[in-house]
Amino acid sequence: MTNISHETMLGLIIATGIVLPILIAALVYWSIIFYKEKRELKIRETKFTGRYFKLFILYLLILFTLADFLIFIVFISTYFK
Repeated sequence: MTNISHETMLGLIIATGIVLPILIAALVYWSIIFYKEKRELKIRETKFTGRYFKLFILYLLILFTLADFLIFIVFISTYFK
C-alpha cells in the first residue's frame, strides 16, 4: 500500500468523472453507428466493406480503452490507500 496526497487522489477522481462518461458515450455512439452499418449491409446483401471494417476497429478500440480505464480504476482503488 502506498500513500498518495489528497491532491493526487482528487485529480484521479476528477479524471475518472470526466473520462468515464465520455468513453461510455463514445461506446454507445459507435454501437449505434455500427448497428446501422450492419443493417445496411444486410439490406444490400453485402457481407463486408471497408467502412464496416473501420467502424468495427473503432468500436473495438473504444471498448478496449474503456476496459483498460476500468482496470486502472480498480488498480488505483486497491493499491493506494
